[in-house]
Amino acid sequence: MEGSGVASPLPLEGPGVASPLPLEGPGVAPKAAEYYQQGNEARKRGQWHEAINCYIKAIELDPNSPAVEAKRMLDDIYAFYCKDMYNP
Repeated sequence: MEGSGVASPLPLEGPGVASPLPLEGPGVAPKAAEYYQQGNEARKRGQWHEAINCYIKAIELDPNSPAVEAKRMLDDIYAFYCKDMYNP
């Protein structure tokens, strides 16, 4: 697909591809905290879409995560500054 302007799909399996995280069991809360921290780091870099995605993953793993409030704040910022993102 070179030169077509369309990105090639990412591999779903193989070396260098992370396996999906478990949604239940021991160690889930630390993983949610890790996603929350990754979201904070992405937000500080100005990568808001990546931050929201990390917050969503943290919320899926731990609905009581501080990522709930962080995501709500980013949603509010997007709604105020990026109206076209929500209303194409």
